Amino acid sequence: MANLSPKMPITAETKFRIGSISKQFTAAAVLLLAEQNKLSLEDPLTKYYPNFPNSDGVLLHHLLTHTSGLHSYTEKPDFYVRVTEHVDPAKIIDWFKNDPADFPPGTGFHYCNTGYFLLGEIISKVSGKSLAAFLDETFFVPLEMSNTGFYVNAKVPENMASGYSWNEGKYDVALEWDMLERFVGKYQYGPAVMTVSREGTQLYAQLTGQPNFPIFPKSESTFEWRVVEAKVEFVMDEQSAVTVARHTQNGTTFDAPKTE
Repeated sequence: MANLSPKMPITAETKFRIGSISKQFTAAAVLLLAEQNKLSLEDPLTKYYPNFPNSDGVLLHHLLTHTSGLHSYTEKPDFYVRVTEHVDPAKIIDWFKNDPADFPPGTGFHYCNTGYFLLGEIISKVSGKSLAAFLDETFFVPLEMSNTGFYVNAKVPENMASGYSWNEGKYDVALEWDMLERFVGKYQYGPAVMTVSREGTQLYAQLTGQPNFPIFPKSESTFEWRVVEAKVEFVMDEQSAVTVARHTQNGTTFDAPKTE
């Protein structure tokens, strides 16, 4: 099934997130730029990031082949906490650049998302375009790959399959990593206030004078309580900013504006 609620079967038009399969496009872009003499596979990482610690001897071909020895940022203990909010690429690099290397470059192999993250940023530096724009203009449009591109939470493509996680004996919608933070805040529930907070990948909602309860996803923007039959939909504007919490309980629905 492409979606469990409502039930939607997978068809030839269904789109999927491809995750690290996207690395092949990053690698192809690097090789194309090398063919155009805009960079070299023998370029040191320090050519593009002069003050990058623990990178002596790291060349672009090491990043391509997972032999750089750089520690993969997705293996850091707090990775899953950090990816629940949008972070500027430069801040991500600042977060992982001081990690000790796993081994000297070229002496071992370890699958490394850090290397490909850096390659994506190097492509942007060399081409003067975002990685998404470069891949679109260089590969996807000329090759008529109309169903391939960068996923943006604010503009979910049509016919998109939903991801799910197994929690407490049931399937829950798997939330986008950088979506949760936008739901955090205070909402005016008449004379009361509902405070939505986050701990890692779990959202909590607390009404004035009541306990703080976890809320669970029914969709990418709708959550439910399991201690009571109630749900809340976070309504967003055209800029994907949450403006209202639409609360439904006992057959009644009302809007609670976000105040902060």
